[in-house]
Amino acid sequence: MIITPEEWEIISSEIIFDYRKDSYFTELKEGELMKGRLDLLNVADTYIGKYFSKQYIKKHVLRFTDEQIDRIEDEIADEKAVIEKQGTDPLLVGYGAMGPTSMGIPQAPPAPMPQDGGSPEQQEMAK
Repeated sequence: MIITPEEWEIISSEIIFDYRKDSYFTELKEGELMKGRLDLLNVADTYIGKYFSKQYIKKHVLRFTDEQIDRIEDEIADEKAVIEKQGTDPLLVGYGAMGPTSMGIPQAPPAPMPQDGGSPEQQEMAK
């Protein structure tokens, strides 16, 4: 439907945009909440098993639902099975268990070892 400029003047003040969700703000908020929860988890970690159960931490600190807890526990069990089967963490496969060299990042070659054993500091570093 096409309207005239006069009709636009009449109805333009009546138009309201109702966004269901602002995705950028939502992502920012969720990230901040997760960071706060992980910081709290880091502090509470020494008390797990002494004052708090793992289940309590999952529900009340991390705010996981029962469904999320079940799904995450299943995912962790699956990842452990892959690690046991393959002998490596699947998350490290793309990066390489040896570090940044597998990503093509140049590294300085190791310093050659002196033939005579070197100074006491060099011998200690070689251990």
